[in-house]
Amino acid sequence: MDILIVEDDEAARLYLKRLLQSLGQRVFTCESGRDAWEICKQANFPVVITNWVVPGMSALDLCRAVRSDDRRPRCYVIIASSRPTDRDRERAFEAGAAGYIANPIHKEILEARLYAISQEMEIAAVARLHTPMYFRRFEAAKFVTR
Repeated sequence: MDILIVEDDEAARLYLKRLLQSLGQRVFTCESGRDAWEICKQANFPVVITNWVVPGMSALDLCRAVRSDDRRPRCYVIIASSRPTDRDRERAFEAGAAGYIANPIHKEILEARLYAISQEMEIAAVARLHTPMYFRRFEAAKFVTR
């Protein structure tokens, strides 16, 4: 699947890009939240992985912006942080994040998260095929407290 990485640190961005490529993903990168939002408005990325702190737009604001855009298919935002506190994790999920993982990112954890997302995407695709039109815009994630 296509994945957009939002990371301002070049070494971390390259590490994550190579890690994702080793998992067979197509990877695109940018350095700021503002750039990521502009890219997301132009292209549909099933997954965006962003660092908690990036210039231009916070990870939480980026997540809210991506999730509030009803013109596009569901985008799963994973927020990575080097300070994974319970409160930050809670704030990430309140903003609509699909995942919150600690830096440095470990291959096994990322692979498991991406597998869960791919399974959810498959279930959603099947549900759309078998659901009446007036229910098609329904997403369980809309019930997440914002």
